[in-house]
Amino acid sequence: MHLLPPHSQLQCSRCFPAQSTCWGQSHEFNGGWRLENTPAAYGSQNPVVLMLGFSGGHNQSYTVASNFNDRPFRGMRPRITQILQKFGLLGLNERVDDRINENERDFAFGSILRCSISKWDDGKQDWAKSGAVISNLSKDWRAQQFLSNCVEQFLKHVPSRLRLVILLSNDLSYTRMCRTVIQKTIPM
Repeated sequence: MHLLPPHSQLQCSRCFPAQSTCWGQSHEFNGGWRLENTPAAYGSQNPVVLMLGFSGGHNQSYTVASNFNDRPFRGMRPRITQILQKFGLLGLNERVDDRINENERDFAFGSILRCSISKWDDGKQDWAKSGAVISNLSKDWRAQQFLSNCVEQFLKHVPSRLRLVILLSNDLSYTRMCRTVIQKTIPM
């Protein structure tokens, strides 16, 4: 039986070949992209519903969220709750906060890109995790390789119980690129 990763910080070195990896401290750089080794999974290993965000942003960083269960979708949870209620996946008195824990049976949460990715912003002279990062990723093969590695590592074999995967985004080029990567990795 295939299962998703357990509710935990995950150990993965797939994108970090040149160095030993230490969760939250290892970085890989490629063509203006920075990948921070912070892969994680939340909720059920054998879910009915899998909700995937893009990547750990600033609000989800390890330093901002001191409690592991507070990291995923931090700052977005009221909207995520509303989405799941609209789809009939949560009752009107339920909140997504109640589902993000190690005892959850029906929901799994994470990011399609399990590590945290950022793009160098020349204007700000700093690494950006929001703004044009998603649209830039959909156009750059180097960043897409990070995403492809994640799909191969964590989504190639999903549980037979899984019925719905929700990919959150507001960028059409990104969702199309994700679909292409998934179809290449998981022939349907």
